[in-house]
Amino acid sequence: LEVFDDDATRHTPSTLEAAVTSIFGREGTPKLTSLALPSVRVLGQSYFFAMGVKAMAVTHTHKGITSKNVLLGTHTNQVLALEKRFLDPRRPTNPTQTDREEMLLPYHPLLPIIPHHIITTNHQVAGLRGIVTAPSRLESTSLVVAYGLDLFYTRVMPSRMYDTLDDHEFSYALLLVTMLTLGAGTLAAGVAVKRKDLQAKWK
Repeated sequence: LEVFDDDATRHTPSTLEAAVTSIFGREGTPKLTSLALPSVRVLGQSYFFAMGVKAMAVTHTHKGITSKNVLLGTHTNQVLALEKRFLDPRRPTNPTQTDREEMLLPYHPLLPIIPHHIITTNHQVAGLRGIVTAPSRLESTSLVVAYGLDLFYTRVMPSRMYDTLDDHEFSYALLLVTMLTLGAGTLAAGVAVKRKDLQAKWK
């Protein structure tokens, strides 16, 4: 379940504006008060999962910026990472243009089982009883341990590795050429400055 503001036209002030308004007030704008809460609506949807679920967990990161995955421990002793957007209670039955702009998926009661989202790959955690997650030093990465009679450890990146550079993406040759060019430019500039100073002294 998630809670949303039911009044889409209500003015939502920024933090600074809210603080100033609450202290000094503003003409034509009511003061913020905890006694007059905005109307809210509670949304909920039902979903079916084609496999038995033995354990559940949610990934989390150090700053909480990265999207979350719901980890499902299945009756086959494997762990499936399900994107949180599949469980969004706002998923519409008939998507509008606004829904598409928010990238909301059309509602379907059956949750998908995507083979390459099984983080245990072709391994099984015998006697799977629980899943534990922990943040890592990288904001994009969450650490996962599935335990039972066996232990399985891995890392998941719900939003991919946006805070690191892959070796295939980083060009060491370009870096070397750039450094050599900067070094040559610095030496040439130094020689030009000395020559200019020498000519100025002879005048």
